[in-house]
Amino acid sequence: MQKFSDDTAIVGCIRDEQEEEYRSLVEDFVQWCKLNHLQLNTSKTKVMKMVVDFRRSKPALLPVSIDGVNVEVVSTYKYLGLHLDNKLDWSANDALYKKGQSRLYFLRRLQSFNPSELQSVIKMAIDWLGFGYAAAIIMGGLMGYKRKGSVMSLIAGLFFGCISAYGAFKISMEPSDVTVSLIASSVLAVVMGIRFKKSGKLMPAGFMAGMSLLMALRLLLNTLV
Repeated sequence: MQKFSDDTAIVGCIRDEQEEEYRSLVEDFVQWCKLNHLQLNTSKTKVMKMVVDFRRSKPALLPVSIDGVNVEVVSTYKYLGLHLDNKLDWSANDALYKKGQSRLYFLRRLQSFNPSELQSVIKMAIDWLGFGYAAAIIMGGLMGYKRKGSVMSLIAGLFFGCISAYGAFKISMEPSDVTVSLIASSVLAVVMGIRFKKSGKLMPAGFMAGMSLLMALRLLLNTLV
């Protein structure tokens, strides 16, 4: 089994053409890798030099050698997802910058919320039963329209379903605010109860009447507790 020293960077500063410290750092790292049984892949190792020198004739720096192999000198290098350039040019990272900006959009949006409002949304207990009840009403209206072509079933299902969903949202925001849901479930229990009494059919009249009655009783109990 071989272990490699991946994503390792050595940074050194060369002043007045004195390279001893920089080359000593490289040599110390090579020896440390050998002592710890880490293998250096010289073919993937690169040297990038950022030269700040305003003289017309710039001295040529000697190549860096590892175990007798000269390391390739490059002008750009990708390190941990970031494109580094020996002229400190940032244009190669524009796509990365835009991607980061898009990821931070929702964090900026959170700053626009009032802290008290954001805290109430986080602590909100969602009325799942209420939303499920509203979804069942809407599905019942759609099924009635699909099977029998009843436009009234569709309208009633969408109307009571939307009201029940709004009531569930109100309860989620404030558990004691059951007025909308209680009125919708009570009215639907009476209407579907009358239809069940006339038709004697369990589906959908009897089922919706029973479910609406249970929902109304649940809401009444919540107000009493």
